[in-house]
Amino acid sequence: MNSKDAIEIFNTMTSENIIYVFHGDFNYGVVNTLLNDIKKQLKHSSRDVRIAKKTFKVLVECLENVHKHSSRKDNVSNENNEGIFVLKKREDAFVVAIGNSILNEDVSARKSHLDEINNLDQEGLKNKYRETLLVTEVSDKGGAGMGMIDIALKSGSILDYSFAEYTESKQFFSLNVLVQA
Repeated sequence: MNSKDAIEIFNTMTSENIIYVFHGDFNYGVVNTLLNDIKKQLKHSSRDVRIAKKTFKVLVECLENVHKHSSRKDNVSNENNEGIFVLKKREDAFVVAIGNSILNEDVSARKSHLDEINNLDQEGLKNKYRETLLVTEVSDKGGAGMGMIDIALKSGSILDYSFAEYTESKQFFSLNVLVQA
């Protein structure tokens, strides 16, 4: 990387209204630090308190998702929870983007879950949330399958997701969520 690369990155972030970017290990300490920093950024970046609060709630779920559902097979592995997070400001909305690797064997279930969520209206999402809350046990990763439902409910938006080949055994999962009033 040279000085021109830094200028290019700066110009891209400025022109795209990117107010926060993080790439690295999503451990508990990092997630907590990110959330504290972002809470301050949201207060300064939004005139609408409701949208800032909704965005923060979506961010909590998104960052926990990267932390809990990376491609590590177990929580004692020495692999880190590498991922990326971007917060972008639009005129009267925010875009939250996250990405992390997941095992190939988990892709089909994740796609099915996200497609099911995207096919539900707000009332359907509320019912799915209640149903999941009643019948689901906490997984070994600490989740109960409710995070994405919660993100869809809080944002009121379709979950824009994709998968791309990352390594022979992993796919890179990316998610964009529009949060507006």
